[in-house]
Amino acid sequence: MSNFPVEPRRWIRLTCCVICCVGFSGCKQEREKSGREVIKSLPYLNWHPVPATQRNKVAVSHHVPERSFQGLTLYNSRPRGRAALIDMQGREVHAWTSKDPQDAWAVIALHDRHLYAIVEHAMLVKLDWDSRLVWRSRLPFHHEIAFDAEGDLYSLATLKGTLHRRGFEITFIDQEVVVIGPYGRIVNRLPLYKIIANTAPLRRQVQRLVDLELLRISVKLAARSAAGQQRARLRRLETSLNDLQIPRIFQQTPRTDVERESLLALGPGFETKHHSAIQAQLSELRLDLLHPNAVQPLGRDFGQLFRRADLLLTFRELDALVVIRPQTRQVLWWWGPSDLERPHHGTVVDDDNFLVFDNGTFSGRSRLVELNPVTKTIVWQWASGSKKELFLSGEMGACQRLPNGNTLVSESMRGRVFEIKRDGELVWEFFNPDVTKTHRAAIYRATRLPDYRAAARGSR
Repeated sequence: MSNFPVEPRRWIRLTCCVICCVGFSGCKQEREKSGREVIKSLPYLNWHPVPATQRNKVAVSHHVPERSFQGLTLYNSRPRGRAALIDMQGREVHAWTSKDPQDAWAVIALHDRHLYAIVEHAMLVKLDWDSRLVWRSRLPFHHEIAFDAEGDLYSLATLKGTLHRRGFEITFIDQEVVVIGPYGRIVNRLPLYKIIANTAPLRRQVQRLVDLELLRISVKLAARSAAGQQRARLRRLETSLNDLQIPRIFQQTPRTDVERESLLALGPGFETKHHSAIQAQLSELRLDLLHPNAVQPLGRDFGQLFRRADLLLTFRELDALVVIRPQTRQVLWWWGPSDLERPHHGTVVDDDNFLVFDNGTFSGRSRLVELNPVTKTIVWQWASGSKKELFLSGEMGACQRLPNGNTLVSESMRGRVFEIKRDGELVWEFFNPDVTKTHRAAIYRATRLPDYRAAARGSR
C-alpha cells in the first residue's frame, strides 16, 4: 500500500472495516497477530506528507527557556515499538524498546516510573524502567491510557454491538471503558453504547448516522439497476452522500438537502422492496458510530454538577464531550455537536474547565478549545492565524495544560509538538526526527513531565 494518506472521508469508512477485522476476532492469538499486521499494513495511519515549510525541521526547532515549562517530553513515533524521554533541547534522556519487533505502540503513558503501551486492538503492556515486562492485558485496546488518584488505569476497548433500526439488524463497533488495577487485573468494564442510547439527544445522533448509512446503501443498490439519466442522477447522489460531512448531518435536522433528494429519487417503499439486499450489504459492514478516543476521571468534585469519580469522554463520531457516572451508568452532561468537528483528547484543567483538541477535519483548520462546563461557554480558544503555517491535524491530536498555564500541543499528523502561551506565543517546538525526504512519522500524543533528574539532584 502507498505511504500517501487516504482522503479523510474514505479513511473513516475504511477504519470501520479494519477495526472489525481486528477487534472482533474470536481467537486471542489471531487477534494479536491480525492487529499487528493491520497496523503495519496501513502506513497512512503513521506517515504523512511533510509541508514544504517544514522539510528541513527536525527535533527542537524553537525554544524560549524563560517562557516555557521546563521538563521532559515523552513521545513515540506511531509505527514504532519504542518510546523516548527528551529534554528541552531535544536530547534523548531515556528510552524504552519493545522486546517483540512486531509490536507497534499506538499509545504510551508514563506513570510511577513505568511505561504503559498499547499494541492497538491487541493488548496493553506495563514495562519497568528497563523495558522489562511487568504485566500485559489482552483486549482490543485503543487510543487511551489515563490514571486516577488511586493508581487505577482507564483505557478503551472495542466490542461487537448489534442494534435494530427500521427493520434492519445492524452490527456496529461498540466500545467500553476498561478499568485496570495496579497489578494488571481488570476491576471494571463499562459498555458505552447502552449508556449513550439512554440519553435521547445522543441516541438521535447515533440514529442519524445509521440512517445515513442505510440511505447510502439504498442509493448504491438503486444505481446498479437504473439506466440513463436516472442512473447518472443516482451516481451523483451516491457521491454526494459519501462526501456528506458529519457536522452538517447534526446541524440540519431532520435531513440535509442531499438526503431529501436521495429519498425522492428512490421513491416510496424502496427499503421494504429491497430489504434482503440492503440487509446483505449491512451484514458486511461494522459501523463506527461512537469512536471514543479519550477518557479521564475528573479527579475532583465540580460543586453539585460532577463527582470526582465521574468520567469525561471524547467521542469523535458524535462530535461531543460527554460526562458519565460509572456507578449509575448514566450520562450527566454533554456538549459539542455543531461546535466541534471530530474532536480528540478532552481533559480537565484548572478552574474546573475542559480542554479539547478540535480537529476541524472538514473545515480544514484545527483549534484548541477551553470550555466552562457549567455555562457551556468557550472561555479560550486558539488556532493559527497564519495560512503559511496552518495548524491542522485532521485525525488524532492532543493538548495538555501545563502547570505554568501554557499548553503543549500534539499536531499528530505532522509529527509536530509545540508549546504556546495563552496569547498564542510559540515558546517551544519539536518535529519528529523519524522522517523521510517526503513523509514524517506521526506522534499520537506527547506529554510534558517534570524532570526527575532535578528532583534526584535536590535530594542529594
